[in-house]
Amino acid sequence: MRHSRKGFTFLEILIVALIFFVAVFTLAALYASCLTLLSQAKEIDIVTNDIKNVMENIKGLPFSSIMTNFPDGASVPGVYLLRNETLIVSYPSVTPELLEIQVEAHWLGRDNNEHQQTFKTIVYKGL
Repeated sequence: MRHSRKGFTFLEILIVALIFFVAVFTLAALYASCLTLLSQAKEIDIVTNDIKNVMENIKGLPFSSIMTNFPDGASVPGVYLLRNETLIVSYPSVTPELLEIQVEAHWLGRDNNEHQQTFKTIVYKGL
């Protein structure tokens, strides 16, 4: 008597289930990694906007009053969105005709690590 074999064996089903679960766990790990990167990108975007706002405020002042309103090494007061975010203005290069302005941001990220972002610009007395 011949038996026709229909369906799958238990071993075949186990192998397919194993492949399926490996794929699902790989995708879940990839998804979690993407969420972490998205969170970090959002923090960098927020701090970049905060630094740009401070830079615009500085550039809007008369040349002679920039260092008076934003003293070297002083923290810039404001309400910031990130945890423990501070912005510090410094002047790496000062001449009678130009100021090199550096705004440095420090904040505590969602990963509980301290992060830093620095922007520089130059302001000429004639502008």
